[in-house]
Amino acid sequence: MIDKVRYIKDRDDNEYYKFLKLRKLVKLPPVEAIEITGQGREFLECYLLETGEISWIVDKTDNINNLDAFTTEDRQFLMNQYRKAKLEGGVNWKELILPIFGIVALTIITVSLMIFYKDMGEPLLSMSDKVNANNQINLQILEKMEYLLNNTQLQWINTSNTNPIKQGVIIPP
Repeated sequence: MIDKVRYIKDRDDNEYYKFLKLRKLVKLPPVEAIEITGQGREFLECYLLETGEISWIVDKTDNINNLDAFTTEDRQFLMNQYRKAKLEGGVNWKELILPIFGIVALTIITVSLMIFYKDMGEPLLSMSDKVNANNQINLQILEKMEYLLNNTQLQWINTSNTNPIKQGVIIPP
């Protein structure tokens, strides 16, 4: 059970912790039992015995320097155990969501292209026919312009004004 405690100090300068859910007053724990979290809060662990007493859990790893590293054989053993556990555990469905989603999306796109190809492809094919027709018209216009440029003579017509006027005359073939 997880419970929060409140620090209480009475008029006689006695200090207690009061469990909020259990509604029980207990003496302050030993200093060795108090751990500080990363946020700076005090963290305590204890057992509630059948007699109603509180037994505080004291961390026994005061000297970290005496911890030994794993040997190569121990590491190999742990890695083998991990691999066996992974193989026996099978594949979790959450791990398969992304590959399944990719395959389903690709299938939907392919099927929709097959179904709607006529609606999408027909305008593209008819557009190429229209472009070819426009190119033919432009080619005819270009040929007529070339004919006009090659078969036109310019004559100067003098009028009463001082500026002569250019006038084109088409010579028939």
